[in-house]
Amino acid sequence: MDTNNLQKIITDFRQTRDERTLDAFACDIVLAEHGYWSFDRNSWPRAQLIMALFHNSKPEDKPLIKWLLKQEHLAQEVEMPYYALDAVTYLLYKYMEMEDLFAIYHSKFETYGDIYLEVELTFGFDKEETKAYLRDPANKHPYTEDYLKTIARYESNTQAKYKTRAELMEYYENRKIVPITNDLEFSEEFMKTGISEYSKILDKEKEEQLKNENRDR
Repeated sequence: MDTNNLQKIITDFRQTRDERTLDAFACDIVLAEHGYWSFDRNSWPRAQLIMALFHNSKPEDKPLIKWLLKQEHLAQEVEMPYYALDAVTYLLYKYMEMEDLFAIYHSKFETYGDIYLEVELTFGFDKEETKAYLRDPANKHPYTEDYLKTIARYESNTQAKYKTRAELMEYYENRKIVPITNDLEFSEEFMKTGISEYSKILDKEKEEQLKNENRDR
């Protein structure tokens, strides 16, 4: 899908908020034909929509961002690449309200993208403000206790220098977007077909094994 079509989808959704128009981007887990593992066959088009948003989003796109993030969380159940997850988590961070902290925490610590996503995303607007929010009984959530322990663990590293919100936003928009884009391009075949370079190796080994077995008969 080209950039103009993606932008039209984004623009239309700002007006309609009709999730039925997003069916082509919803997580759709199927068993790959080669039989090694399942994959999300809408992962690639969704990644393209996320990247279009990354380069041209507005605050009113937040409902779309939250919907896309939910689909990325679902796709993590079959270990889909987490590069688009990183980009859309950042977009939620960019337009966040305090209640969005838990979705951001989920992206960082409840998926396979733990190492890839930046920990400062979970600090929110300000680490101290985030801790105060989490300690307020009115904001109780299943992640609350672990969230506070996680922040404390990072704070115990006195040698670490964490990015401020402004620094993190500059980093994503001008630097990290480059490896995210490259990693997505590298993963394109798997995201479209469920077939990775590793599965090709397994297929080749299986083919060789069958040849050897036939030869030995």
